[in-house]
Amino acid sequence: MAFAATVAILLVAYNTWTNLAIARYRPDRRYVPRNLVLAVLLVGAATAAGYTTADLGLDADAIAAGAMWGAVPALVVAGAIAAAARLRPGWFDDARLQGMTRRAGLRYALVRVPLGTVVWEEIAFRGVLFGAWADASGDAAAVFGSAAAFGLWHIGPARAAALLNGIAGRRRVLAWTAAGVVATAGAGIFLAWLRVQSGSLLAPALLHGAANITATVAALRLRVAGADSTRDAG
Repeated sequence: MAFAATVAILLVAYNTWTNLAIARYRPDRRYVPRNLVLAVLLVGAATAAGYTTADLGLDADAIAAGAMWGAVPALVVAGAIAAAARLRPGWFDDARLQGMTRRAGLRYALVRVPLGTVVWEEIAFRGVLFGAWADASGDAAAVFGSAAAFGLWHIGPARAAALLNGIAGRRRVLAWTAAGVVATAGAGIFLAWLRVQSGSLLAPALLHGAANITATVAALRLRVAGADSTRDAG
């Protein structure tokens, strides 16, 4: 349990630093390489502590199972988000993407999101933290513990999203933030369950990536289309 606690403390420290010391939603060219390096370091620390690739969801023998368990939920969620974006595009409007060019938007959706966010968060939460927690207390504790940590990890981003998208008033911002954290923790339970069923990080990574990338593309369509219309009108 000591290693799991150490990982949790490190994640809290990194999360605090990224939310306080880094302009999270401004251009940050170091976001992807920094998070990939940290992911490698976490895996290295876990390996040095005695955890195997199977413990961390990185066993090559489980890749096929990961693809099988992750593909269908990923397609369903991506399809649902795409359909919702066509029916209710306003749901996906995101001021954090204001002013992005098409090129920058594609780089954000296809590089920053999958490599800087999905890979890092899956290794951190469903990989190393989950593996250490499961070793100490069993899979059930690891599922709910890692999901709770995943939800709390998103306090800063949820609050920033509320403020940047015009949510006014302390109570409304708090409610928006709390809803974001609870929803993310709920998603974390399902992602961790996929990890247990498949034995591979590939399953939750496929779903996580499909959801984030599709939602980001939906938001970019609104913001980039709006920016293009403004330029054309001018």
